[in-house]
Amino acid sequence: MVDLALSEEGDLKLQQFGEYLDEIIWTRAFPTVGTARDEAPSGQSSKLTVAGAEMMRKAVRTDKSRPLRIKKRKSVETETDKDLQWQFDAPASMISRYVKDAAADQLAKMPSNGRKQ
Repeated sequence: MVDLALSEEGDLKLQQFGEYLDEIIWTRAFPTVGTARDEAPSGQSSKLTVAGAEMMRKAVRTDKSRPLRIKKRKSVETETDKDLQWQFDAPASMISRYVKDAAADQLAKMPSNGRKQ
């Protein structure tokens, strides 16, 4: 869940992420910082100690230097698939399935007896 607030000017302002989404962000996007947040030593007022602050700085440097894993998009089978994928920005498997289903429907409507076309 995302908590948004409407400003007086009519703009949306991000207040906070929900607990579930917050956990996903820390574990997937910044795993080292997420671990450091849980394990860094803090004082009585929940502020990080000197050692905890150093642990967080090191975790941030590690996550910032981590290479991004950009997934290569699977290629589609036909030019029609390619056009549809470009238009809808959808996964190749979904586009291919819809095109195959549409082609099967068209073939089913064609007469199977009599003169071949």
